[in-house]
Amino acid sequence: MTNGKLADRLIDWSFALIAIAACLLTLYPIVYILAVSFSSSTEIVNNNITFFPKGTTLAAYFKVLDMENVRNGIVNSLLYTSVGTVINLVLTTALAYALSRKRLIARKLMMLLVTIPLFFNGGMIPTYIVIFKLGLKDSMWAVILPWAVLSFYLILMKAFFEDIPEEIIESAAIDGANDFMVFIRIILPMSTTIIASIGLFYAIDNWNNFTNALLYLYKPEKFPLALVLRNLLVAEGEMAQSNNSAEEFVAREAIQSATIILSMIPIMLVYPFLQKYFAKGIAMGALKG
Repeated sequence: MTNGKLADRLIDWSFALIAIAACLLTLYPIVYILAVSFSSSTEIVNNNITFFPKGTTLAAYFKVLDMENVRNGIVNSLLYTSVGTVINLVLTTALAYALSRKRLIARKLMMLLVTIPLFFNGGMIPTYIVIFKLGLKDSMWAVILPWAVLSFYLILMKAFFEDIPEEIIESAAIDGANDFMVFIRIILPMSTTIIASIGLFYAIDNWNNFTNALLYLYKPEKFPLALVLRNLLVAEGEMAQSNNSAEEFVAREAIQSATIILSMIPIMLVYPFLQKYFAKGIAMGALKG
C-alpha cells in the first residue's frame, strides 16, 4: 500500500470515528432520558441508570397521562402545530412564488424587506406591543402568527421555484392559464419535495415553540406541551432547592423524562414519511441560492 493510499485511509477512518463519536454524544442524552422514564424510583435515587432502565415500570407514563395540564398541552400543541404549519406553508409558498417571478413590481425592494429579518428583528418589547394592540394576547393566534413566514425558509422555497423551467410556465400561459392556475395546477404538484421539507421544519418549530406561549398566553389550559414541560422543569428546580424527600424529587424527575419522550413521539412518527423528500428538497432548493 502506497503512502498516499494509507494517508487517505487514515483520513477516512478519522472522519468515521469523529462521526461515530458525534452520534454517540447526540444520542446518549436521549437514551438516558428514555432509561430514566422507564426506571423505578429506587434505582434512580441510587444513581444506577446509565444506558438501560432498571426496575422497569410504566408508572411515570401513567402519572403523566393522568395529569390534566399534560393532556391539555398535547391537544394544544397538536392544534397549534397543525393550524400553524398550514398557515406557514400557504403564506410561504404563495410569497415565494410571487418573488420568484422576475416581472413582479418592486421585486428587489420586497426581497430586501424579506432578507432584513435574517439579521435584525424588532425585539421582544415592540413585538409584544404589536400583539397586545392587535388583541391577540392569550389566544392561539399569538402563538402562530409571529412565526407565519420565516425568511430563511422563504428564500429556500423561492430558489426552488426559480429553478423550475420558465418554458413550462410560458406554455401554460399560452394555453390560457392565469398566474393562480399556474401556481395551483403546475407549480405546487412539481414542488412536493421542497414543500414537504419546509413543512417539516415549520412543524418542528411550531411543536417546540414555547417562547411565544410564555410571553403571550396566560391561561394554563391554553399552554402547549413545550411550555408545560418547561414549567415542570422549573418546578423541579424549585423542589430541588427545598427540603422535600428524595423519593418525591425522583418521582418528578421520572415524570419529566416521560414528558420529554412523549413530546418527541409526534415528530418522530411524522419524520419517516417525509424523510424521502427531506434531503432532496433542501438540496434542490439551495441549488441556485
